[in-house]
Parts: sequence; structure tokens; C-alpha cells
Amino acid sequence: MTLHLYVDDVEHAVGKAIAAGMEAPWGVKEMHWGDDYSQLNDPFGHKWAFATRRANYSPDELKDKEQAFFKQYKHEIDRAETYAEEWHEEHPHALKPNVPPKRETE
Repeated sequence: MTLHLYVDDVEHAVGKAIAAGMEAPWGVKEMHWGDDYSQLNDPFGHKWAFATRRANYSPDELKDKEQAFFKQYKHEIDRAETYAEEWHEEHPHALKPNVPPKRETE
């Protein structure tokens, strides 16, 4: 489970969270759906996500941006299941990581 919060300034919120002991493995990213977004882990094993809405896209714009995103990261997405299997073999007592659904790209 991840607790997702929309905040006024995601950069500021992530900075405060890191100062309080949380980890943000990939910092803040501009996401294709219109948010500036970060995922964080707290010292107690909880997962958090902070976001600030940057843009509102029409359904057609959102579809185009999503297709471009999945095309850009196709290799990583295609390998996700293999990565999850390899990780789970090394950590057999942990839950297997979630794998994103495969999507068709043009």
C-alpha cells in the first residue's frame, strides 16, 4: 500500500520528508499524466507518494502522452517480470514485487 498525498509544493515536501529520515530513491519526476511526483519510503517500512498537479490534459493528450511514455520505457517494462523473478529468487521470504501491466505501443 502507498499513501498518496497531493501537496502544494512537491519539491519542498520531499525535502522535508528526506530531512525527517525518509528515502526518495528517484527524487521528483515530471510524470506523463500531469503531476510532479515522488515515491518515498519511511524508516518504518511505509510507502508514500507526494505529487503536485502541473497540468491537466484532455483525454486525447493524455492518451498520446501515455503512449509516448510506454514507448520510451518499453525495454524496462518488458523486463519487469524478469527483474521481479530474479529479485524474488534472491529474497524468497519476501513478497514478489508488483509488475506493471504490459501495454501495446505503436
